[in-house]
Amino acid sequence: MPAGDIFYSPYFKFDDGDHDKKLLILLNDTSLANAGYFALVTSQLSEYRLNVYGCHSDGGYYFLQKHCDWFILDTWVLFKIYEFTHTEMAEELSKGNLIYKASLRMDNFRALIKCIKQCPDVMRRRKALLPNY
Repeated sequence: MPAGDIFYSPYFKFDDGDHDKKLLILLNDTSLANAGYFALVTSQLSEYRLNVYGCHSDGGYYFLQKHCDWFILDTWVLFKIYEFTHTEMAEELSKGNLIYKASLRMDNFRALIKCIKQCPDVMRRRKALLPNY
């Protein structure tokens, strides 16, 4: 699974135990040993976020306008990184809880990674495991 792939989860489980339908963006291709998979969730709810295209590293998100890449609605990519082991990812795919939808264009993916690396709330360890652009 290449970095930048977009997956739909009809039953995504959040850290607090809540579940919801979510779109996720894969951040790495796991070419680094034992790295696992990193993914971000998206939201179509503005919740006081700016709807200005691009990087909002201080706010912890990246905004994609509707019809950008695959997204049909305005979409905020939230910088809460979720980590999955290889086993967890395989199980979610086999259960149908992760369904491949599309891939971000490379220019948008590179801009997203650069923005994440500028975000003060993302741990340095995780930033180091992201691709370099």
